[in-house]
This record gives sequence, C-alpha cells and structure tokens, in this order.
Amino acid sequence: MDRIEKLHEKVQRPLEQLADGEALLNLSHVLVSSAKVENRDGPTPSEFLTALLRKFGVTPTPLHDSSESISLSSLGDAVSPLFMSATGCQTMNGPMDLTIKEKEPRHVVRRQSGRLDSKPTKPDELAPDQVESNDTDKNASVMFNVLCTNPMRRVKLEHLVLNRRSFAQTVENIFALSFLVKDGRAEIRVDGSRDHFVAPRNAPAATLIDSRKVVNSQFVFRFDTKDWQVGICNL
Repeated sequence: MDRIEKLHEKVQRPLEQLADGEALLNLSHVLVSSAKVENRDGPTPSEFLTALLRKFGVTPTPLHDSSESISLSSLGDAVSPLFMSATGCQTMNGPMDLTIKEKEPRHVVRRQSGRLDSKPTKPDELAPDQVESNDTDKNASVMFNVLCTNPMRRVKLEHLVLNRRSFAQTVENIFALSFLVKDGRAEIRVDGSRDHFVAPRNAPAATLIDSRKVVNSQFVFRFDTKDWQVGICNL
C-alpha cells in the first residue's frame, strides 16, 4: 500500500494519474466484492469488532487508566494455541547435525612413467569368444538357405520377404535381404513382366571389388503398410 500511495510521485502527465486512479478504484471494487463473497455467511466487520470489545475490551478504572480499548495481551493468550505445534508424526528422523564438515584434502597421485630398463607390460589376451549373431544375421542366414535350397534357384521378392501376420517382421526381412545384396550373396533381377526375383550367388572376391571389375548397383525400395496390405490380399 505504501508503494501504491507513492505512485503519484512518478506521474508526469495528468492522464497517467487518472489512469492510476481508475486502476486503484477497480482493484478496490474487486477486493471488496471478493471479501463479501468469502464472508457471505460470516460476521460483519462491526459484529467482529463488537465481539472483540465485549471479550477483550478494557474498562478504565480509577486505579488503572489505560488508553488501550482492547487488551492485546489477553487477545494474544487466546489465539496463541492456534500457532503452537500440533501433536503428530515428526518428519525429521533423528537430530539434525549442523556442524560444518571439513573437506578432506585431495591426494593427487601422479603416474610414474616407465623406465627404459623396465619390462614392457603385456595386455591380457582375451580368449576368442563365439561369434554372437543378432536377429538380422540369423534372418539373413535363413533367407540365404531358402534361396540355395529352392529348386528354381530363384524366389519372388514378395514371396521371400512377406509376413502375413506382422508388418514389422516384413520390414525386418527386407532389411536382412539388403545385407545379402550388399555382401554380394544375393542378387535381384527383373524379368520381362517387371517381376522381381531374388537369386543366390557367390560373393565376389575382394580383389575384384578393389579393381572395380565387379560393380554393385543399388536402388531404393519403398515399402509401407499399404503395400503390405496389398501383398496380403493378392498373394
């Protein structure tokens, strides 16, 4: 309220003072209306003051002349139980230690470099673990075996990768096929009717790839849920 009353000191134009006055008036109306709503069923201010004077009022006597109309000490004694701690479960477990703990000094350990006459250290040799193949490698291996065991030595692309029960597994099969094609273990051919066939093949040697006598061609294969649903209906 002190800051609000001093707002007029910063006003330079009369219109600003008028706007501040209107804003304070609106705030006052809002405060009064909200107080009336909150205290609709409660006592009025006059009733509240009358009750305070009736219970804690001070009556001057010839022996004790006081300028106070209300005994503030009696009022404090009456309301003090409201601010006392209530009985219940305490949230602190054990006494709180307020002592400042000293930080332990840091010990800097410098690694000494090996001398020339010292023996070189040999790292421990790890035993050769078995090759752990993930799901993609397993799918690629199964797919290559299917291609090799097929009597026609070729399989239609959609028959090889389509899984009628799972779209995700179909995408995983396409992913595994891409590894076979990349490694040169399978090739995709297109016949005269624009059908795609997958056939097994022997991977080219590294020397042929380095000398560019063997060049792999790549293409983009687009596949979504609509294609998967069309494949389920037509195959």
